[in-house]
Amino acid sequence: QTERALPPADLSECLVFTHDGLERLAARIGELVDEKAELRKRQKELRRKKEQLAKERKAKVSRNSELEARVLDVQLLKFGQEVDLDALNNFTVNKSAEELREKVSVLEQKQQRSLAQWDARLKQAKLELVRTTQENTAALERVGLLLESQATLEGTLNKTQNAGSAVSVPTSGQEESIERGRLVQVVKLQSKEIDALKVEINMLRRKGGHVYSPAPPPPAQLPPQ
Repeated sequence: QTERALPPADLSECLVFTHDGLERLAARIGELVDEKAELRKRQKELRRKKEQLAKERKAKVSRNSELEARVLDVQLLKFGQEVDLDALNNFTVNKSAEELREKVSVLEQKQQRSLAQWDARLKQAKLELVRTTQENTAALERVGLLLESQATLEGTLNKTQNAGSAVSVPTSGQEESIERGRLVQVVKLQSKEIDALKVEINMLRRKGGHVYSPAPPPPAQLPPQ
């Protein structure tokens, strides 16, 4: 009969595993072996790809050198010297920006001239409005004065006619007739002048001026019959 091994009395320096734990560790070891093989395979593929990229890079460098040599030959043939393409590109960009700035400056100057012209037109229109308003006001004041004078003359004429019809004086009849004729002519002339001023006022109104109408004259009072 085989004797069973007894555990040591001191377990402080021992590592104890269960059977399940040992099985999991063994399985993990197998997994790590497989992962290591996969990593070696990927490393081999990466090395092969690196060599391929190195060959392609060498071919591209050789192609670039060939193209640069051809560009240099063309520059020497066309310009007689090597041209700095980077500086030429920067100059083209700066030239475009400068042309854009010039266009903006021209547009700004054009707008400033247009604004100045409109300001001058507005100022002239304001002056014309003030002048027209003053002319309208003066014409209406003149109409008011003429209407007042006409009313006074008509009142005087009525008084003369009433006095002539009420009292007959042979020695002064001719003078009264002359005076009445003169007053009638004055009234007619003032009526024509009033009509002419009304026409002028209407023309000024069509220009857009504001008219300040004076107070109408009082009506002529007729003497009692």
